[in-house]
Amino acid sequence: EFGLTGIDQKICILDTGVDYAHEAITNYLEGFDFVNNDSDPMDDNGHGTSVAGVISRIAPGSELLVVKVIDANGLGYESDVLQGLQWCMNNNADIVGFSIGAGSYNGFCDENIVAELANSAVSQGIFIVAATGNDGTASLKSPACASNSTRIASTTKLDKISSFSSGGEMIDVFAPGESVNVPVLDGSYELRSGTS
Repeated sequence: EFGLTGIDQKICILDTGVDYAHEAITNYLEGFDFVNNDSDPMDDNGHGTSVAGVISRIAPGSELLVVKVIDANGLGYESDVLQGLQWCMNNNADIVGFSIGAGSYNGFCDENIVAELANSAVSQGIFIVAATGNDGTASLKSPACASNSTRIASTTKLDKISSFSSGGEMIDVFAPGESVNVPVLDGSYELRSGTS
């Protein structure tokens, strides 16, 4: 126990939104929905709620900014992701979390437009953390492949690299990601796995 609670940190999540009414989401502040173009980033997929639940548990003192850039089917547009990241930057996020990604890169991808904006955010003092992906390959998705992103991959409960975890030697941080009890849309919890 290091006494780190996320106090005074604004964490911006770009994902499918969040079910901010779920009992596990204790630190929601505000957000925006670029899929439906309104100020209600309610989750209709579930992925973002699970990610937000983990953050609420490990950093309960933080404030969650939530940007919905992925729809109910898990699909999204690069243009919405760019607008979402810019929204995070404009709303004074300290940390931006990407548990989403696109493409397949075998090295840095700083020429990718999302990676380019992620690197720009880092140059402004924002910490960018990005899941490497669940393909089980050495390749990365954008923006995890941005040179200034911090790349996160998954381990088992025995501290072994998860078989589905992507990224190879480019991974910066490993964290438990298998059979994690997370909130889901119906107000309950499920065991889920992934680099998110």
